[in-house]
Amino acid sequence: MTHPGRRTARTAVHAVLAVCLLLHAPAVLAGGLDADAIDRLASRAMTAFDVPGMAIGVVKDGAVVYARGHGVRELGRDGAIDTDTPFKVASNSKAFTAAALAILVDEGLVEKRRGRGMFVNDGARKQLLKDERERFVKQEWPKVVETIERLGLDVGMLLADVGQAAPKEGEND
Repeated sequence: MTHPGRRTARTAVHAVLAVCLLLHAPAVLAGGLDADAIDRLASRAMTAFDVPGMAIGVVKDGAVVYARGHGVRELGRDGAIDTDTPFKVASNSKAFTAAALAILVDEGLVEKRRGRGMFVNDGARKQLLKDERERFVKQEWPKVVETIERLGLDVGMLLADVGQAAPKEGEND
């Protein structure tokens, strides 16, 4: 017979994984789900997996776009779930770590050597910096330019100010 606590933990994990899969759908990535739609998905997942509550966080382009708790910690007791509620994840962190490493392998940043472990590939740092620069130029820089223009700032003056405020070589070593 399965211990009731284990059953609850297992079904909670299933519910969390189901919502993660649902939220990874192309519609979400394209901005097709709003907060109300995510709330409805959470409610359906809690019913389908018979769990009293869950917390969901959605991060898009490095910013939290949705964070909310749903339901209660335990049926029949007070204690609503919020974004700071700790959850027992059992051994799921191993699966998430394995998935993260698989992504790094697919991106060519890490190499798996059977029987020896995982190794960071030569050039991984360079590739990560290239990807980060590209992301900055395409996603962040347009926002910076928009802010500069909205505030009526002069780019030349800003760059001159940055040059004057920059530490001299060796000051921060």
